[in-house]
Amino acid sequence: MNVSRMLSSVAIALALAATANAQNVQRKPGLWEIQMGGSGAGMQSMPNMQERLAQMPPEQRAQAEAYMKQRGMSFGANTMTMRYCLTPQDVKQEKESADAFLKGKGSENCKSKVSERSAAGFKFTATCKDDDGDVREMDGRIYDISPERFNMEMTSHSKAHGERKFQQKAHWVAADCGVVK
Repeated sequence: MNVSRMLSSVAIALALAATANAQNVQRKPGLWEIQMGGSGAGMQSMPNMQERLAQMPPEQRAQAEAYMKQRGMSFGANTMTMRYCLTPQDVKQEKESADAFLKGKGSENCKSKVSERSAAGFKFTATCKDDDGDVREMDGRIYDISPERFNMEMTSHSKAHGERKFQQKAHWVAADCGVVK
């Protein structure tokens, strides 16, 4: 799985995590860290970033390391950790996304349905059509939702990529985002 596809999955999961607001829980603004992992078709092809960095010329490696540091990114075998800044405006936008998600209104390319809800989480299904025409069927759950954390497990099925499983754990780190954008 290439990094852009992984980041695409992150975006989907963060949008789903936004539904925490629908549980009357607003995430705290500030610095957040998310740890992502997965398994399934193509996931083993995610390059080991330490090996790739070691193969780069020194100047290119320094640029790549600075880019990753600014974004709080680190990589392991089939895992990625990323830090991001959640602004008060982002929290407000999450509320709007959450309302749409819970009403089954995803994006133009995604439709969603929440099947079960509790005070600390929910189960969902979604169908998304990728730019290449591939259709992904997803089901999962987001749980342990609080202003300072959430967890997600999701399974994705598609003709082009087979079955993939994703896990995410996110937690609030600090009120000040520092250099992380």
